[in-house]
Amino acid sequence: MRVLFVYPNNMGYTRIPPGISILVSILKKNGHEVKVFDTSFYKLFSENDDDIRTKTHQVRFADLNQYGVTYQAASVQDVLADCTRVIKGFNPDLIAFSVMTEDCADFSQFLAAGIRKAYPKMPFIFGGIAVTMSPEEYIAHPFVDVINIGEGEDSLLEFITKSEKEEDISGIKNMWIKRDGQIIKNEVRPLKDLNEIPIPDFDEFSEKHFYRPIDGVVYRMAMVEFTRGCPRRCTYCNNHVLQNLYQGKGAYIRRKSIERVMQEMEFLKKKHNLTMIFFVDDDFTLLPLEEMREFTDQYKERIGLPFVIQVAAPTISREKVVLLRDAGCVTFCMSIESGNDFIKNKVFDRYISNDQLVKAFATIKAEGVRVSSTNIIGNPFETRKMVFDTIEMNKKTQPDGLSNCFLVPYKGTRIREMALKEKFIRSDMKLGHGTRGEPILDMPQISKNELKALQKMFPFYVRLPRVFFPVIRFCEKDNIFSGWVLKILSLWLASIEESIRNKRLKRYNMFMKHSPSSLNG
Repeated sequence: MRVLFVYPNNMGYTRIPPGISILVSILKKNGHEVKVFDTSFYKLFSENDDDIRTKTHQVRFADLNQYGVTYQAASVQDVLADCTRVIKGFNPDLIAFSVMTEDCADFSQFLAAGIRKAYPKMPFIFGGIAVTMSPEEYIAHPFVDVINIGEGEDSLLEFITKSEKEEDISGIKNMWIKRDGQIIKNEVRPLKDLNEIPIPDFDEFSEKHFYRPIDGVVYRMAMVEFTRGCPRRCTYCNNHVLQNLYQGKGAYIRRKSIERVMQEMEFLKKKHNLTMIFFVDDDFTLLPLEEMREFTDQYKERIGLPFVIQVAAPTISREKVVLLRDAGCVTFCMSIESGNDFIKNKVFDRYISNDQLVKAFATIKAEGVRVSSTNIIGNPFETRKMVFDTIEMNKKTQPDGLSNCFLVPYKGTRIREMALKEKFIRSDMKLGHGTRGEPILDMPQISKNELKALQKMFPFYVRLPRVFFPVIRFCEKDNIFSGWVLKILSLWLASIEESIRNKRLKRYNMFMKHSPSSLNG
């Protein structure tokens, strides 16, 4: 069977999605022809996610043009026209839409409606986390025939195999299927052993996805999954939905064997000439210390590339940090999210204390490793003072990198229910600007314009002395005078960031001189 995957990425997020590449690998290994129509490098908005992060001083500028990473200015009609041309040339038997976030929902549905108009008999299947979070909405669309709920490694292959043989597909687990005006809702199957999942196939994606900057340096990077699942149930995240969906279906938090993940990285490093690994695990330091020791020993010997991990404060220890640093970990990405206890505990259901955060950041920085923070503003009930609690927590921890997002109440999350109950959003509200584009909630105590201004000035409040807070607040306004002052502050901020970077690099290099690491990058 010929299967066309459509990846409706209208926000311009780069990095090849692991889920689609795993499905591509499974289908190819079973004799099917596969193609991916990827919209990542169409520029549908005036600014994509990387543009916003650079403009708001969340990342150091990196010129990706020199690596061929360019975007094509286009309208959604242009993308649809290109997609229909691909369909005409490839002549697929099935089109599979993978919707990663609700921001891409309207775009995916626009493409599907346009394709169905041109190809009335073309069967569609929709999957991805956005579909799992809001299945009733997706299956209700007249052009959606089948949706996949949860993980799709086994269900998609079974669907294609039975469809080819003209066998009954109505009982396939993980799938909702329309039949004779009814919707058949099948339960999910037990969770799969990650060691049975093949190495992802990146060949159907553009080379441009590999080039990603870290701290201003551009690497050829790939995303690698070692573990899957998170123990926390934050209200803004999809984890509580997945935990409930898979209750009684096996261990929710799973990981590949160390040998299996090493084989995967060896293959990807060689095939794609990688210079950086990004582990997509929700909390890499959940790995027990002895297994961490085995992993880092193997990594130094067999992979030897710099790598980036995502971590949570409660699982950080000095022993783990040292092992990871000596194996080549160059960045720990750690969530602060909010420095206000009410927002953390009552709104986010995220019980990580400020003391834990301070200790974790200090532990990582003491070993010379770069650590970045992620932060969320524009939360239900949040005031300007509460935003400044988050700013103060960043001032106290002084992360090497700062990421500042707006709260997005995605469908299916508990925080969306909260926002609807308080009338901070409408039930028919559409998303489409990503987590950094625009504030979402309409709240009486703080305006969207003030939140936008706080996002713009967030790094200035964190990095500059408090005596300059009145000047920074003046720059929250948008006028010719504040613009002049902001240019001066931006130069000062850049020099501070460069000083922080140089001090960290000096300390990191001092540690690495005495490390047995075989780091290549």
